[in-house]
Amino acid sequence: MKPRIQVARVRVEDEDAASADDVTVRHADGCGFPDRFYQIKYHASQAGHYSTDFLIERKGNESSLLQKLFRSWKALRAAEPTRSFEIHLISNWGWDTSDKLKPCIGGPANALAEDFFAATERMDVGVLRK
Repeated sequence: MKPRIQVARVRVEDEDAASADDVTVRHADGCGFPDRFYQIKYHASQAGHYSTDFLIERKGNESSLLQKLFRSWKALRAAEPTRSFEIHLISNWGWDTSDKLKPCIGGPANALAEDFFAATERMDVGVLRK
């Protein structure tokens, strides 16, 4: 809670953050820093990896990981429409290098690149995004 980054509150298992609840960092109003919501997935086995299929996989009637995170985004946006925030998925697994979305994930934050959003619906990435 360094004063220069104006953190107002840190919570673990934040009941107000839906599925992005493992750690939440809320900044002081008007400071210009986005609030951050972290969903942390630690895997005992290093044999796995993330992929498009993993994000949208549903087991029985359960929601997929992507559906849960999107529901979290919608709930956070509805609760405070003008407040900026980011949702982070933190894991000790990497991304499957053969997955067609891999080129769209990168940079220092391993975030979605502009190519993900710019792809047309006829492109492989556009089909996966849909």
